[in-house]
Amino acid sequence: MPEDFKDFFEITKENIKIKSRPHIFASLVTASAENEESLQGGHSESYVVLADEASGIDEKVFDLLLGTLSTGKGGRFVMTSNPLRSAGRFAECFSKESMQKEHGGKWTTMHFSAYDSPNINKDWIEEMKSTYGEDSDIFRVRVLGQFPRASNSQFFPTDLISSAIKNRVDEMYFGRFPRISGADIARFGDDSTVFVTRQGPKLLDITEYRGLDTMEVAGKLVEYRNLQRAQVVAIDAIGIGAGVYDRCRQLGLPTIPVVVSNKSTEPQQYLNLRSQLYGHTKQWLENGAQLPMNEDMRQQFLSMQYGYNPKMQVQLMAKKDIKKLGLPSPDIVDAIALTFVQECLNTQGSFNQKPRRIIAPQVLWA
Repeated sequence: MPEDFKDFFEITKENIKIKSRPHIFASLVTASAENEESLQGGHSESYVVLADEASGIDEKVFDLLLGTLSTGKGGRFVMTSNPLRSAGRFAECFSKESMQKEHGGKWTTMHFSAYDSPNINKDWIEEMKSTYGEDSDIFRVRVLGQFPRASNSQFFPTDLISSAIKNRVDEMYFGRFPRISGADIARFGDDSTVFVTRQGPKLLDITEYRGLDTMEVAGKLVEYRNLQRAQVVAIDAIGIGAGVYDRCRQLGLPTIPVVVSNKSTEPQQYLNLRSQLYGHTKQWLENGAQLPMNEDMRQQFLSMQYGYNPKMQVQLMAKKDIKKLGLPSPDIVDAIALTFVQECLNTQGSFNQKPRRIIAPQVLWA
């Protein structure tokens, strides 16, 4: 600190205080999910939270920080960051209209490009352009201040999901396909039990439940299948899902048990069945599929991370590890992926039709 300021401020590892007005101070805290206690207890009529590198803030930490503004009307939450991730709360403030002030939300968003700053060396911009290309995600994030289409480990590119949500597939293209439902089972806690129904290139429905036991889920699934007129239901049969599958089979539901930890039938490309199911889901989207407008689904698609093992097989990040990063649990996407089990396992039957590329009109949502 410059010598001129030492008479005015008292600085420690924990905070910065104005000596003449010690009740005005700034707390210095590392925001991590493992350090929740240090984030609580701060309340004031004019409490201000300044969060740097906000793109990496854990979901739980965000909620804790937001809770400190519960008293008084003068509180503010200011987040600054390079837009490193396309999923998470920071990204939602820019992508979710309901969160933006101009659409009735509480967040005012601002965007700055390196071209707008007098402090950025223009030679550096040209070097970034020539090294990575103007269309690269590195250039988008570091120079233009825009969110990446896909991070290095993001399985579903942002543009791919956006295009699928804008797509409109006419019934003449999807009506001839059978309806297939997928059921991702959860019992209690943060995760949802999700049922979806897909008909060829179109996802027809997403239905979510929370806090149901296995017998309740089985009953709901029977009702759901009858309502959606699904020819077959693929059920996540690991853990508590096994009980739901057994009960549904007793009730005469046409079901396929799916154990995603099993080996892939395409071992040259995928580590296990889960990775393979996601691979087929991605191919489906690339072939012109239509997704409904659902922000939770969109965020879950963008949260899925992957890598390669030493055998160069695609390996998806486990759901528990995704949640540790503060990203949304991909319950909806898991249910969608289950609907591709027949393609992956080469299950025989009238409902096993290979998808073909659909050229669908690209229109925006009204």
